[in-house]
Amino acid sequence: MNIEVLYFIIPCSSDDTPIKVNSAHPDWVKTDLGSDAAPMEVEDGAKTSVALALLEADGPTGK
Repeated sequence: MNIEVLYFIIPCSSDDTPIKVNSAHPDWVKTDLGSDAAPMEVEDGAKTSVALALLEADGPTGK
């Protein structure tokens, strides 16, 4: 199943719950996989994921 399909199905099936479904891409980050050639530090790559994890109940959702 394609990841985009999951981002459509999951929000539709969670209408009666407080669960939010969002997605984020951290960009090219300096990790073992990204190597030292990547332009972004791990801390900067994590900012979007942390912000999504800390959304308030009335925050945005990918729906």
